[in-house]
Amino acid sequence: MNAPTLLRLGALTVLSVLALEGTGRAQAQVQSTRVLIEHFEPLPGQGMNTLNIHGSEVTPRRKVTASLFMGLVDDLLTQASGSALVHRQLSAQLGVSIGLLDWLEVSFGLPLLLAQDGADLASFGMPGESLSGFAVGDIRITPKVRLLDPAKAHGFGVALAMSLWAPTGSTPFNSDDATRARPTLIADWRHASGWKIGFNLGYTLRARRQISNFVSDDTVDWGVALETPTGLDSLRLLATVYGEQQTVDDRGGSPPFTQPVSGSDSSAAELDMGVRYSPVPALALTAGGGMGLTGSVRSPDWRVFLGIAYATGGADRDQDGVADTDDGCPDVAEDADGFEDADGCPDPDNDKDGIADGQDKCPDEAEDQDGFEDADGCPDTDNDQDGVADTADKCPDDPEDADDFQDGDGCPDPDNDGDGVLDSADACPTAAEDIDGFEDADGCPDPDNDGDGILDKDDLCPGQAENVDGVEDEDGCPERAGQKVKMSKGRILILDKVFFAPGKAVIKKQSFGLLEEVAQTLVDNPQITKLRVEGHTDSQGADADNQRLSAERAQSVRDFLLAHGVDAVRLIATGYGETKPVASNGNAKGRAANRRVEFTILTVNGQPVENAE
Repeated sequence: MNAPTLLRLGALTVLSVLALEGTGRAQAQVQSTRVLIEHFEPLPGQGMNTLNIHGSEVTPRRKVTASLFMGLVDDLLTQASGSALVHRQLSAQLGVSIGLLDWLEVSFGLPLLLAQDGADLASFGMPGESLSGFAVGDIRITPKVRLLDPAKAHGFGVALAMSLWAPTGSTPFNSDDATRARPTLIADWRHASGWKIGFNLGYTLRARRQISNFVSDDTVDWGVALETPTGLDSLRLLATVYGEQQTVDDRGGSPPFTQPVSGSDSSAAELDMGVRYSPVPALALTAGGGMGLTGSVRSPDWRVFLGIAYATGGADRDQDGVADTDDGCPDVAEDADGFEDADGCPDPDNDKDGIADGQDKCPDEAEDQDGFEDADGCPDTDNDQDGVADTADKCPDDPEDADDFQDGDGCPDPDNDGDGVLDSADACPTAAEDIDGFEDADGCPDPDNDGDGILDKDDLCPGQAENVDGVEDEDGCPERAGQKVKMSKGRILILDKVFFAPGKAVIKKQSFGLLEEVAQTLVDNPQITKLRVEGHTDSQGADADNQRLSAERAQSVRDFLLAHGVDAVRLIATGYGETKPVASNGNAKGRAANRRVEFTILTVNGQPVENAE
């Protein structure tokens, strides 16, 4: 609920409290004449209101309306014997309403009793007297607050009114001789064709009074109004049905009355009908009549009335409610849709977005014309409804997945860590999988695959747990008894030679066990994705022969490893001949050292090994 609405409700709450404090709660007075029996009180501002039924509209700010109603009513109060205590009553009702704010008015009403007649008042201690003469009734003041403007709510309006009466009436049956208060809820609806229906529901707090066998106390008050257009723009038909329901009936303990009143067992209801003629917008002439529906006290046999109401503002040729002196388009009626209505000019496209208000679901907010639902006339500040405004959204038509990862850019991130495992299947969506062939499908990095406490980046055998035995425990590789193969940075080291037939590339049987261990090491370490098998010779013989022999021996070792389960894509064979000696070729021991096979690791998990030649 917005602040202006709260302010309006607060103001009426204060008035309600004051009213409750001021209402009298006197004990029932048998045969009292200090009871108000008339309940038809026409309101000023006819056009906004319908006879005595409130409408939700209020008098425009700084404007004033004034009205005078004259009425004649028959038999408001009769005795069971048939004689009328109040037979005929001729009265006038003066009214003024003032617009204080766009949503607040205050109105005043002063009833005048011009003439009346009725039966002798002997039963009330006034023998030989009857009703007659001029008198002033109870003055009424009514603040009214509009809560829902029909111009902005497709014709629906809601308001609250708080009526207070001061006990200024003096003659019998013309006042309760106590303050009265009535809060009223107002709701109505009007159609563009001119039809209007309204509803009032109120509660009157009043002093308890008794006329013979009739008790007057608090009432629930209701009313329904209908206005219909005719073929003439200036003529409207009016109808109201209204009444009151007594909330207290304590007559059961009262003694029999010699002059009981009729209709004491029902609550009043009345039907009134009439016409309103407005030769100019500022002037309203009303005529009509009605009759009681229940035959109870305050429900007359019939009534007739005439009224005239005037609103400040001057001539209005197009009858749009804006005086010609203030009307920028005096011959074209304002469309009265709550948008720049004070200038008197119609605005077929309030927000100037190219979509006529009749087809525009947001007539006061311009469409943003971005190719997304532009036909409805409503701006779509967040097309994909991901909470990121289109102006800041790099993907305005694709909703952000809002997973706390780069959510400010408005683009969905199906794989936050970019590891190739979608977030929906990624157990660690913000930590990239290390893709090393070990549990890669879960999306979580595994810094120590074998769980031996040595991180994979430092672990020469990341798939085999170090057996902490005090022997080279920092390399991450388990040491086995009789082991002839070891992992080293960038190499697989063999602790024995690979023996070949002299001058040939045939591997001797005595080296099979060594090479089988090399093959198993490769199988156990799938992170080694490329290994070079290198053949080397001494300097004896022709260079070309040595180069050929080294290449053939390297290929023989590669073939042996392939035959023992190593994938071919992981192995290449290269012969270096005598070009890379590790010892002197000048003696037999050095030449034996130079005749060798080496294994160089080129890539790990597809990434080149640093310093690999």
